[in-house]
Amino acid sequence: MAAPPEPVATVDTGAETLIAGTDSSFDASAFEQSLDRRPPQRWIGWRLHLLVVATLLGCVTAFGVMHQLAGSAQLDAVWQPNARGQLILLSSPHEDLGAQAGKTLDSLLLPGQDALRLDALALQRTARWIVDDSRRQRYLQLQDQLAAALAQGQVLLRFVDGSTLSVPTPPRGYRGLGIVFWPLTAFALLLYLVGTAVLLLRPNARNALYTLMAWCQALNLLLIAAEPAGGIGQPAGFARLDLLLRMSLDVATATAAVCVFALHPRRLPHAGAVMLAACGVALAWVIAGPGGALPLSWAGTQA
Repeated sequence: MAAPPEPVATVDTGAETLIAGTDSSFDASAFEQSLDRRPPQRWIGWRLHLLVVATLLGCVTAFGVMHQLAGSAQLDAVWQPNARGQLILLSSPHEDLGAQAGKTLDSLLLPGQDALRLDALALQRTARWIVDDSRRQRYLQLQDQLAAALAQGQVLLRFVDGSTLSVPTPPRGYRGLGIVFWPLTAFALLLYLVGTAVLLLRPNARNALYTLMAWCQALNLLLIAAEPAGGIGQPAGFARLDLLLRMSLDVATATAAVCVFALHPRRLPHAGAVMLAACGVALAWVIAGPGGALPLSWAGTQA
């Protein structure tokens, strides 16, 4: 006959019953309950500190872009290109220039220099979507010339009817950034922080690739927000920097996407080789394009 079960001793404390004398008492022992939980708290605190630092860096970057744009000179007017690509003045907050509404602009007259002819290309917000390489190069040169001319604080406009008008070109200020700038910048910061939080909560290769893509798209959104909302003129060097950054962000995003597909949802048999090949192609593009070995072409970047 089997031995009777060993009695269980209980101690009534009035609030709860302590159970002793069985194996289950070890499962919820005081040893487990007294485990030091400070390391996870320190780890969480470390993550929060990094997130705060990342937030500050994102805000500083956004404010830096905002400051550069607000301090750049512009020809504050609304223009519309006609069928021949010439710019027709629609309106302007400057009283003298606004009175010329309906006239067609011919060029900017610069002291000691040839007249700078303006057409619809001057209204282009970014070189990123200009497919033709020669047209894109002309756009970059035009923006550099415009930035230098507008920085003088006064320009002389010549219209096709032969009339001229001297117009001030003050900094656009924060009000001149446009309504779209603020929500796009906020969304860019949010996307940047979401990507950062994902990596901090669970650091691994797949989340690192996701974070890289999130950061690239966040910076892309910030560059889109930085496109001048109105008028003519950009900060000096902005057009070239914008083009280089946008192409680089596209290549980095594509490289990260290839690496992600090699790892998720199931790791491919030759995932390491696929990821190495993707990084090799991106490096070759950096050397050939931004490195100056070959002209930076739109078709080459897409390929």
